[in-house]
Amino acid sequence: MNRREHPLDGYKRKLGPVARAGKKPSRVFPRIQRLLKRLPDDAEVVGRHLADQGWYLPTASLPLGVFSHLRGMVDRGEHKEVERWMLEFARTQADVILKQSEEHCPERFPILRDAFEALAEGRYTLSIPAMLAQADGMSFDLLGASVFGKERWGLPRTEKALDELLQQCVFRGHAYPVGQIDGILLKPLRRLSALMANFYRVGTAGKPPSECGPLSRHGVLHGLDLNYATEANSLRVVLLIAYLMEVPGVLDRHKDSAAKMQRLYDELCRG
Repeated sequence: MNRREHPLDGYKRKLGPVARAGKKPSRVFPRIQRLLKRLPDDAEVVGRHLADQGWYLPTASLPLGVFSHLRGMVDRGEHKEVERWMLEFARTQADVILKQSEEHCPERFPILRDAFEALAEGRYTLSIPAMLAQADGMSFDLLGASVFGKERWGLPRTEKALDELLQQCVFRGHAYPVGQIDGILLKPLRRLSALMANFYRVGTAGKPPSECGPLSRHGVLHGLDLNYATEANSLRVVLLIAYLMEVPGVLDRHKDSAAKMQRLYDELCRG
């Protein structure tokens, strides 16, 4: 697999030679073909549900069928099962994510290492604020915007920042269109998340307003939420950090694709 190729692209690539050989993909890879066809709808339904619960889903280590599996649980209203699945996935990936952070953001690694150690020791009061702050910094490094920020008109600040980056990938004088898989992978940056909710103390000290989800960055870092310290909330930020580490690969792949197409076009024009 190409170093920058996402596993979901790999599935589509493998279907190509089958089709060129005159074989019917429906006979060779029936499940893969079916899952790829359903992927955009499944990813949208699952993504909206996870965002409402403050989850981000890094996908590089996931099999193709995960979105379909989670979509089934969402459609059946099995929201507690989705939560349990996300918790178990995050637990199994935490050590891997920490190790990856040493390569992806070495200057942040000492802070993340301490935060992950606090998570492992159950000291969520310490792990969550530290990881939220680092996720914010990672987003600024990547996009020049906070992953927790909203514009005055209600859209995520990362959406505008993402569009500005994508417009720099030019083909024939216009922004190179984002492929289906990359569009799915970048969609969380265009979607409102429960982590963005403003948190105002109402009633009993530390009690969240009803519109807030399980975790609010605003509530934690401004000292308004006094009940944030749970394993689940710590793992939410772990997966956010993992997702942010995946985004540069998606953007680099898109940039390379645009540059390759422009080179091919220029060569054709030169004859």
